Amino acid sequence: MASCASVRSLTLRIISPIFITIFFSGLPLSMAAAEDGASFASRNGKVLKVLVPAKGLFNEFIVCDNHTSSPVVDGFCKAVFIHALSILSPKPSWTDIAYECYHIDDSSTDVGCTDVNSTAENQQDYTGLVRKLKEREDVDAVIGDITISSERFEFGSFTQTYIDSGIVIVTLDGELSGRWFGLFFEPLAHGTWFILVGSILAAGFTLWLLEDNSRMQQHSYQSATSRFIHFSRTFWFFTLILVFFKRDCVKSSLSKFVMMAWIIFILLLSASYTASLSSILTVNQRSAKLLGIEDLKNKPVGYQDGSIVKEYLIKNNITRLCPLKNVSAYEDSLRSRNVVAIVDEIPYISLFLAEASKCDFSVSRKLTIEGLGFAFYNENLANAFSTSILGLSESGELQKLAKGWGLENVECPATIQSTQLNLGNSKGLLIIMAGVLSLDVAFLLMKGVHEWLRRRQRRDGIGGYMDDPSVRASIRRRISFVRAGLHPSEMG
Repeated sequence: MASCASVRSLTLRIISPIFITIFFSGLPLSMAAAEDGASFASRNGKVLKVLVPAKGLFNEFIVCDNHTSSPVVDGFCKAVFIHALSILSPKPSWTDIAYECYHIDDSSTDVGCTDVNSTAENQQDYTGLVRKLKEREDVDAVIGDITISSERFEFGSFTQTYIDSGIVIVTLDGELSGRWFGLFFEPLAHGTWFILVGSILAAGFTLWLLEDNSRMQQHSYQSATSRFIHFSRTFWFFTLILVFFKRDCVKSSLSKFVMMAWIIFILLLSASYTASLSSILTVNQRSAKLLGIEDLKNKPVGYQDGSIVKEYLIKNNITRLCPLKNVSAYEDSLRSRNVVAIVDEIPYISLFLAEASKCDFSVSRKLTIEGLGFAFYNENLANAFSTSILGLSESGELQKLAKGWGLENVECPATIQSTQLNLGNSKGLLIIMAGVLSLDVAFLLMKGVHEWLRRRQRRDGIGGYMDDPSVRASIRRRISFVRAGLHPSEMG
C-alpha cells in the first residue's frame, strides 16, 4: 500500500506541473483571440452600420437603392467589400451588416456653370459622407468609390487602395474636317505662303528685267504693248511652273541661271509640302494641345458633381465650375464647347472614354496620385481589411472582380485614325476652284454681252445711215452708172 501511495504521489508531482503549464500557456492565446475579435467590434454590437453613396452616374462602381424596405447595394465596390470580408482574419464579432444610402448632390437639375470660391461644410458630397464617421455614433464604415485623400484621414481610417486613381484632364481634339480651308493649306504656315507669293513676284521681275534687256539689245525699238505682253507672260510662266514645267524661250544666260535656281526652289518646296500634307492625311494629328491645370483658370471646367475634384479645382483657383450630372453630359459638354475641359479621376474617365461615340479626346498626365478605398471608424478593422484586399490582389481575385464589372482595360479605341478626304476637309480647295471657274464664266459672259452690244450698235448705225434719203439717192446713181458702164469718177 505504501508503495502504491508513493507511486501515486510521484505521478501527481510529475503530471500536475505539466497540466498547469499547459493551462496557463494556453490562456493567453484564448484571451488574445478574444481580444482580437473584440477589436473588430462594431459600435452597435452585433450589427455593422455601413454608409453607401447613392448617385446617378458610374453605377458600375456602386449603386444604392433605398426604395425597398432594406437598401439594395450592388457594384464593384460592394463585391470587393464582401470578398475581403469573407477572408477577414480573425472573424469579427458582429454577424450582420446594415446598409444605409447617402445621397450625393447629383440631381438631374442642371444648374450650369457657376463661380465657386469655397466648399460648403454641409454639402452632400463624398467628403461629407466620410465625415459621418466622426459626426454619427452609429456609423462603422463607408464603402464605395471613396478617394483616399489627406483631408479625409481626420474623419476615419482608410484601407489599402483596391483600384488606382488620380486626377486627369480630358480635352476635345480639334476636328480636322471643321477647319474652314481644310487641310491643303496647313502644310505651309501663313508666313511661308506670303514668302512664296513674294518669291514669284521677285523672280518674275528679275527674269523680266534680264529678258527685256536682252530683247532691247536685239531690237532697237519695242512698243509698250509688246513689253507689257512679255511682262505678263513672264509672271504667268513663273506661276504655272508651280504646277508643271512649261517650256518657254529664254535668251539670256543670266535668265537661265535664274530659272534653274527657281526650279530647284520649287522642287524642294513642293517636296516639303507633299511630305507635310501626307503626314496630316495619314495620321490624324491632334490640334488641341493638352491643357495643364494653370491653363484652366477663368475658363469653364466640367467635373463630376459631388466628387473630390471640386475641392482640388478650388485649391488651384479654378472657380468657373460646371457640375456634370451623368455620363452623357461629359461628351455633350465637350462637343458643344460648354466646357474647355473635364477634370475627373482615372477610373471614371476610363469608363467615359469606353462609352464615347467617337474617340477624339486627349487625356493629360496624372495630376495627383490617389486611389479608391474603404473608410472605417475602427482602425484595427481598417488594417484587417487592408490585409484582405492585398490578399485579393495577390490571388488575382481583385482583377477578376474588376473584369466582371467591366472595369478592366477600359480605354478609348485606337487614337491613330486615318483622315479620309471628304467635302469637309477639302472644301477650301473646292471653294477656290469654284471661285476661279465662276470668274472665268463671268468674264466669258461679260465678253459675250460686250460683243453683242458692239454688233447691235454697228447694225443700228448702218441701219440709220441707210435710212437717209440723200444716201439712198447717191447709191441709186452709182448703181445706174455701173449699169451704164461708166466709172464713178466720171459722175458729175
